[in-house]
Amino acid sequence: MVFAVSDHMDPQRETEWIRRLNTPFQARRHAQWIRTVPTQT
Repeated sequence: MVFAVSDHMDPQRETEWIRRLNTPFQARRHAQWIRTVPTQT
């Protein structure tokens, strides 16, 4: 599984990137997880 590592967060962009690089199952797990991560403002 490929995870994103960055100093900023763009959930939509990151989810699209993860979807292209992983299996559908892994991409769904990532999408579910990223929705639980608090955003910094």
